[in-house]
Amino acid sequence: MVILLGRLFRTKKVVFFHPFCMSFGGGERVLYTWMKFLKNDKEIMILTGEKSIDIMKIRERFDIDLLNYPIKVVSLHTRRLLDPLLFPIATLFFQILGSLIIGLDCCAKLLFKSPEVLVDTTGCAFIYPIIKLFLGCKIVSYVHYPFISSDMLQMVSKRESNYNNKNYITNNSALTQVKLYYYKILSFVYCLCGSFADEILVNSTWTHNHIIELWQNPEKTHIVYPPCGIEKLINIDIVKPRNPIILSIGQFRKEKNHQLQIEAFAKSNARSTHRLILVGGCRNEEDYSRVCELKSLANILNVSERVEFKVNVSFDELYNLLTLADIGIHTMQDEHFGICVVEYMAAGLIPIAHNSGGPKLDIVDEKCGFLAKNAEEYSNSINAILSMSIRKKQMYRENARLKIEQTFSESQFANNIECLF
Repeated sequence: MVILLGRLFRTKKVVFFHPFCMSFGGGERVLYTWMKFLKNDKEIMILTGEKSIDIMKIRERFDIDLLNYPIKVVSLHTRRLLDPLLFPIATLFFQILGSLIIGLDCCAKLLFKSPEVLVDTTGCAFIYPIIKLFLGCKIVSYVHYPFISSDMLQMVSKRESNYNNKNYITNNSALTQVKLYYYKILSFVYCLCGSFADEILVNSTWTHNHIIELWQNPEKTHIVYPPCGIEKLINIDIVKPRNPIILSIGQFRKEKNHQLQIEAFAKSNARSTHRLILVGGCRNEEDYSRVCELKSLANILNVSERVEFKVNVSFDELYNLLTLADIGIHTMQDEHFGICVVEYMAAGLIPIAHNSGGPKLDIVDEKCGFLAKNAEEYSNSINAILSMSIRKKQMYRENARLKIEQTFSESQFANNIECLF
């Protein structure tokens, strides 16, 4: 009866689900840009683990002004159940269980608030059956990265080592088979839960291909490139000479593979002419420890005097670096999209991105940048840019700017989501 009454008195309320809304990555840019473009008659709520959201910090980091938007924060005390550090073994399984509990927490908080639409900007599909059962509202899912992918299954099957496929598993055929079946069961559950979404938006061709394969719902699945905050960047002068700087932008997470950037830099001719500046966010002590490890690596490779780290910088400081740098570097394998690569190209940097995922399929081509997979390929790409004539560099910059303007603007994102409400 309570559920029926809640549905009867449904209002024009849009609820966003984003447990870690103050992490300031690409997902958070999507969240706050989406809020910015909602129609004025919509009441906005956000389900998050935060007690409040810092509007001023959002403006500082993303240059997005939400000061006049009445956003109500609904705090989820169960958010910690999504933290992978809480479950060192069978992490994905326990995150699914945690998601189910969080889904119940969401329903308890929203039962008498009758949302018209729930927008999940994290792709946490395991809450969808619970939301649909208890609230009956429309569910819009924006997936940045599939919870589990066919690439992960292939990696386990081929017994390839990775940060999420440890050596003790790859060296044991029995453990490999157990993990393979474990992943297949999780894939089935993920598919089942994803089927409860009414609209499925994905951020890239790479993610689209995986979600179609996993959720098997092509008619509901659409590519909507994320807003990349290029409006100021495309006004940067791309003709003026650049400083000898190779810039890296990305949170200091292990999958971003900053180690490869330092190794490639140390192998390249740039080690004696350029500075490598790594800019990124640190979410916790593990991230700060990783920065210390990267500093040690730079010292071991004798490039510490030319490698700089800038943690949790403001939008203004980042913007200034983008006006100065000559080359942008990205090293994450199977990056779902690659906002930093778009930012490089918009600002006039020549990008070197990982030859996989979103950067390969959607962003970088041979007319505007380089793709690489290992330290040797990255160092060769750096050397190729260093040896370019001014005219050829300018051609790369102009091609990149044109592609970005046509595809990845905030206005394009707004047009794509407008029809959903």
